[in-house]
Amino acid sequence: MFRRLGEKLWGNIGNMEETHLQEKFSKAPKTEKGSRQLRERMMALNDGIIAIIITIMILEVPVPSGDVASYIRFIKAVAIFLVSFFIVANFWYELSRLYSLVQVATKKMMIVNFIFLAALSMMPIITKWLMNYHNRLAVINYGVIYMILDLLEMVLFYLLIRDFIECSSWMKNHLYKVTRLRMIVLLIVSAILILLSYYFPRVMIYAYLALPIIDFVFPDRITHLLERDSFKEMKEDV
Repeated sequence: MFRRLGEKLWGNIGNMEETHLQEKFSKAPKTEKGSRQLRERMMALNDGIIAIIITIMILEVPVPSGDVASYIRFIKAVAIFLVSFFIVANFWYELSRLYSLVQVATKKMMIVNFIFLAALSMMPIITKWLMNYHNRLAVINYGVIYMILDLLEMVLFYLLIRDFIECSSWMKNHLYKVTRLRMIVLLIVSAILILLSYYFPRVMIYAYLALPIIDFVFPDRITHLLERDSFKEMKEDV
């Protein structure tokens, strides 16, 4: 009897504690801890997927059989791999710079990031296509994927400006205009490169190597300014 009474009593106390904890957590103010964890997991996911992409691309390089012709194909495949490697590495660098400016990740940023990773995952297929067939269609599709990746990166930058920058309305509008102008310039330049790829496919595949090198050596001045000034106070507050 006492045993049943004790079990019933402890059961009621356990239910009361569970109900109290549920009410406590349901009424607790929302913090940014969950968003910070999502940002860290998203960055870890980016690192893992990009590492897999680079690994798959190097595995697509054919091994020479010993004759001169196969060795020449091997050298060309290595050159194409290096172009793709620098492009993927540069996108990883740009993403890391963008996410280093914020402490949390929004849902829209994660959606755009997933679309970006999906487009970036096409690089091994396009790279293999270029290694096997040096035709204009392969180079054109290479340029299209590169253009999509650049646009998605700018969309992420736009979301970052909209959701995290604390500045005057004039400055924010100025950043919006600059970002839209960069998108327009990117579309025009990408269209020109794709058009040239139709007429000079063998030359343009190596011309794409210059784009990530230029971005890496001459980083975006706006992003550099935000890294230095705009987000310093925000990081200290967080």
